[in-house]
Amino acid sequence: MSTRIIQIPGINFDSGVSFPGPEEQTPAPAARELPDARLDMMSGWFVGCDDEAGEDAVFAQKFIAARIASNKQFDRFMDKQRSTARGILLEEHEAAKERCRKQQAVIDEVKKEIAAQQHEVHRLKGIAVRAEGVLEEKKQRVQQLSRFSSRQTEDKARAEQREAQATKSRAVAKHQAAQEVVNQLMFVKLRQEEAKLAELAAEELRISEVLAGRPALLRELGFVGRV
Repeated sequence: MSTRIIQIPGINFDSGVSFPGPEEQTPAPAARELPDARLDMMSGWFVGCDDEAGEDAVFAQKFIAARIASNKQFDRFMDKQRSTARGILLEEHEAAKERCRKQQAVIDEVKKEIAAQQHEVHRLKGIAVRAEGVLEEKKQRVQQLSRFSSRQTEDKARAEQREAQATKSRAVAKHQAAQEVVNQLMFVKLRQEEAKLAELAAEELRISEVLAGRPALLRELGFVGRV
């Protein structure tokens, strides 16, 4: 039994399928030729055939040529599909990155708002501390009144103490309200916006991995299973 190598003009057995499209930032994954069990079986049978001119051998040669031509058509079809899908994915990737940038800008604005509100909290805390000092001073003045002080003097001192108490209460309430705003911004709004960014970043990463070939574009296109 002799061994012969078949050569069919215009056919390249080793040709692969390339991924067309821009390669500057995201190189396309290298393609590998899909297996063709029927072509392999027929080629193997023909290589071992003794009668090249026999009817079966002629059929085998025609089958091999037709199968290779069909595979080349399939490769061209897949090249087109990959090129189209890759173009769409590149556009989606740019859109995903833009969404991430916009969300980052939203988070930056929230952080600026937190910083400004924290400054307001410190300012109001200072006012509350000073109001506390004034109240203590008024309390001391009432406690130090002489037993011989006039009712007018006592009434005035106690009125000033009540006013200082009210001023302190208002200052403390404003400080607490401002602190609540900071807490709301830090522990609710900021976390919500960061969670949105995490979702957007996950989608951007998914598209990036698809462009890099993880998973292959064939799977993204829905071409799964045997050919």
